[in-house]
Amino acid sequence: MSNVKIAYLILGFILLFPAAFCLFGVFASQEPGVSVGWIFGYGVALINFLAFSIVCFRKGIKNR
Repeated sequence: MSNVKIAYLILGFILLFPAAFCLFGVFASQEPGVSVGWIFGYGVALINFLAFSIVCFRKGIKNR
């Protein structure tokens, strides 16, 4: 396994931490009195972090 693949796997794993934070933010922003913008912002960030994490895992596992 090359160093680049290992770097992609590590980056994919690291990106899961901000994704978990954004998931917590989505759940925490459901309280009364919180602007819808926070829910939207945390949701968009969550989707982006998960998508980039999946891309990094796929590049790290790819056999080429």
